[in-house]
Amino acid sequence: MITKTTVKEPDTLVELLSTRASQRPDHRTYTFPVPEAGTGIVEKEWAIHEVETTSNFGTRNRLANWYLGGLNFQIEHHIFPHVCHVHYPAISRIVEETCREFSIPYVA
Repeated sequence: MITKTTVKEPDTLVELLSTRASQRPDHRTYTFPVPEAGTGIVEKEWAIHEVETTSNFGTRNRLANWYLGGLNFQIEHHIFPHVCHVHYPAISRIVEETCREFSIPYVA
């Protein structure tokens, strides 16, 4: 089961930057998967869950890539946490293509 909660738009740059990575494309609704009662199982596979509940931002900004140490590639960071961030741009193209192939939303 997936629950959705509507939240207000960020009022400040700090609010925007602190919430953007987990926000969905409509900029108003967050999606929080909830495990099944009794089993504790989330309905989707782990990697699909990571892609669907995470979004990238500023991936074409070289300064952001350097300054954030690759954290702007949130999807790749969550799927490959032990891979050095300098590889995230190349990995992101593969992940995005794979998501497209399997009709999984990839938010970048």
